[in-house]
Amino acid sequence: MKNFFVNLYAVFGIPIRKFHNGEFQEAVGELFTPDLAAPYLAVMLQASGRVTQVITKTLHCYGIIKTGGAAYILGPAVRKQPDEIELKELALETGISAEREPALRTYVSNIPLVSLTQFADILCLVNAVLNDGTEQPENILLGEAADLPLQEEEAPSSPEETALNNLSTEKQLLRLVAAGDLHNLRKVLMNTQFRQDFNIANNSLRNVHNILIVAATLTSRAAIAGGLAPAVAFDLSDTYIRTAETLHSPREIYVLMARMVLELTMRVGSCRVPPGVSASIAACMRWIQRNITQPISLADAAAYLRISSGYLSTRFKRETGTSVSAYIAAQKVEVAKHLLTSTSKTLAEISNYLSFSSQSYFQNVFKKETGRTPRQFRRESTTVLPKQET
Repeated sequence: MKNFFVNLYAVFGIPIRKFHNGEFQEAVGELFTPDLAAPYLAVMLQASGRVTQVITKTLHCYGIIKTGGAAYILGPAVRKQPDEIELKELALETGISAEREPALRTYVSNIPLVSLTQFADILCLVNAVLNDGTEQPENILLGEAADLPLQEEEAPSSPEETALNNLSTEKQLLRLVAAGDLHNLRKVLMNTQFRQDFNIANNSLRNVHNILIVAATLTSRAAIAGGLAPAVAFDLSDTYIRTAETLHSPREIYVLMARMVLELTMRVGSCRVPPGVSASIAACMRWIQRNITQPISLADAAAYLRISSGYLSTRFKRETGTSVSAYIAAQKVEVAKHLLTSTSKTLAEISNYLSFSSQSYFQNVFKKETGRTPRQFRRESTTVLPKQET
């Protein structure tokens, strides 16, 4: 079996790790030290499926094939080379020192560029050898998105009603993509039927491919407007368009389309930083956004970046025009505003969820940021936007 993996690495350049009952056994191929897969190993080893694909926020692809008590993890493979901000985040999350970042850059530049479709084919090949299985690439590509429910067809509307519904749905989706609002986008997708809202002519396979291409074009541009790097947005758009060409049923393509919109929105939400900030400050802002429900502070952010609190405070203020503590407070208030208008959570529940020291402190911070108390904000928002509550 080891010879198979040696040959696989020789052909594709993708390293393979073997685990048995959760314990590392051996590796075939060159791994960076520390292993770039380290932050995701726990998630990978807990994957329930026999063949699973994981894509990290820096667009690294990993595949997990399980057989008996063994788990084989392939990767990384990438669809595009990471930019400087993504490289900095990769170094930070794996604990790589600044002195070793040039070595990391060299290693990453030699990672093979493999499309999602190609990587899924490789995983199917390995699964066929290990499990004598016949897993289909589209099942790996769709992953959890395959469970997204699709509504039953409704009675056809008049042409005028259909056009109006199409325009309304399109505007709503694009606004949520540009805002990086993954929570509300999920709710919209659960109540949206792509067959109904984005139909161009008929439900033929070619027509559904065309629908996805249109959706990819619109949503990628909305994501760019929301702050996503054009190279990332266009790479994702092209990847999903190419992937759709490998699928053979309208339903699979509708599900892939939903996954595409969700991923673009997620990427926008994770990269919402002002233009012109350095890679370190951008990484700091993203770390704050990802940990906004925790009781984080300037000292925590500095420890994450492995720099002094004083240096981070000065640099953050110079580049963003605000302090780290003020930025944390503003981000917590943004989440609180969303919870106030889209859930029935009490003020105490929201305060606890966002790790405020007390409900009164939460209310003071909220009023300072918005000029209104949380109760006033909820009442006024509910009056103006009643649909937010449903």
